[in-house]
Amino acid sequence: MRAKELPEQRRALLTHTLAPRRVHSSMGAGKEIDTNAPLFVWASAECGHGVVVDTRIGHDSLAHGSVTLELREIERDTGAWVNAFGDPVPVTCSLESGECTPHDHTSARFLYEHRWLKSALVDQLHHLRRRAVRAAAQVDRETSARRALANANPDAMIAHDELFPADWDLVVTIEGAPYWAVDLYCHNPQCTCTDVTVSFYQLENGAKPPPSLGVAEPPRCGTVGPAD
Repeated sequence: MRAKELPEQRRALLTHTLAPRRVHSSMGAGKEIDTNAPLFVWASAECGHGVVVDTRIGHDSLAHGSVTLELREIERDTGAWVNAFGDPVPVTCSLESGECTPHDHTSARFLYEHRWLKSALVDQLHHLRRRAVRAAAQVDRETSARRALANANPDAMIAHDELFPADWDLVVTIEGAPYWAVDLYCHNPQCTCTDVTVSFYQLENGAKPPPSLGVAEPPRCGTVGPAD
């Protein structure tokens, strides 16, 4: 079923959630921002026809050096909007070669009708590999948290990103510009505060490498003291 045949509510949801934007930025020591959002690949730079790629990373597939991708046709509409067609089509993608293996007849036909997709995915392999490494690191979240807490300043708030650096990042859009949202918490068990601080770091789009973003000193909690 094509997007124009979908109910109005679902069409609006598709256009809002499948905006063709990927955000990359660095913060501190080469921090790459990744929200695990869909990737958009196009048949050519001038063509409005493409495929949206959702990554479904399972630890079983990672052990075999592959990830599951769910593919859907897309076409540019106006501005940042796209229209999506049909149901997601699953394939298995090799992280070594970019070769895709269909799961069924439908996915085999999809790959045949989009033969340009293989070279487009090869161009994205560096990103898929880094995403796979990050997903694998999410299995053990306790070690990084213990290490961060052991080295943390007890009077300063600590960022979620320091506790769980492999977690997917939160990116929000404010007046059309993307920002990395970093939430910070008080980790002193004797503190009576209930505050959470969120810091926003503006990111850049486009092919040029973005500048590194400096990190200010973590905010301090102003209500440190023994609990009642």
